[in-house]
Amino acid sequence: MAWRLIRQLGFNYLSLTDLNHREGGQGLRDMLRLFVTSDDAAQLRQIDSLIGSKVKPVTRRLPGSGPIIYGRGVQCQLTVDEAGFSGISPYLFGVVLEQFLTRHVSVNSFTETELDSIHRGRVHRWPVRMGTRSTV
Repeated sequence: MAWRLIRQLGFNYLSLTDLNHREGGQGLRDMLRLFVTSDDAAQLRQIDSLIGSKVKPVTRRLPGSGPIIYGRGVQCQLTVDEAGFSGISPYLFGVVLEQFLTRHVSVNSFTETELDSIHRGRVHRWPVRMGTRSTV
């Protein structure tokens, strides 16, 4: 357990960029399990429903008024199996993951998160969100 907590301290999006879709999903599931009590079967089922994640670097126009500015960030493509959600939409799970990933990207970067279902395709695509992790 101690090594898993230490690994969480060093977690950032770079931990997921070199992994394929399935391995990225496994890495993210392992990280999310640290935040769930072992007796919460519903949350564990939802985490296990995350079957893949792919993180890749992208360049996009940054939101805001004023001059047009482009920045570098990461596109996070998440795939879920809705069978683990007991008839409810995985959208809220996606909202939580989008916020989680944003907190692991530096303030000078951004995330662009997409949530797909193997059953019905695209669930939601969130707009560019600036990272919140301090660089020091």
